[in-house]
Amino acid sequence: MVDPVPIIVIRAALALLFAVSALQKLRAPAAFADAVREYRLLPARLALPFAAGLMVLELGLGIGAFMGNATALLGIVALLLLYSVAIAINLRRGRVDIDCGCGGARHGRPLSLWLLVRNGGLAALGVLALLPVVPRPLGLLDAFAIGAALIVASALYAASENLAGMSPRLRTLQRG
Repeated sequence: MVDPVPIIVIRAALALLFAVSALQKLRAPAAFADAVREYRLLPARLALPFAAGLMVLELGLGIGAFMGNATALLGIVALLLLYSVAIAINLRRGRVDIDCGCGGARHGRPLSLWLLVRNGGLAALGVLALLPVVPRPLGLLDAFAIGAALIVASALYAASENLAGMSPRLRTLQRG
């Protein structure tokens, strides 16, 4: 059994990530469907309904994870692994210039090994979030620690995503 604070932080961070991602995609569902279509893993006519289902599923999993639902956390892990398989298939095909579809419409993030590493790390965190916690009352200091950890985790995630997004642009500049 582990202290509840890090588990709460992980659950809340995954919940926030999935809910925000779903809301970004819901703002431009046709663009997300285009990203899904570009993976070329489904018949083109299924891209829009499949994308719609993914958006709703991500939002539901985010809400469920925020509430500490173990099934939602398992769903997040499974979805991250599904996304990783789709990315790996396209990387194997040499299709690196398509938008990953990760951050909503026109995110502009091409497929890369970084996405597989990121998804693997997030899935591992999802598994950790399933660990049983020591039952104890949470105090004001715990609430502060959780809030601060979420701010730091969000900043680190955003910074790593920005650095990963710069990598293809830096390679282009080096060649030019």
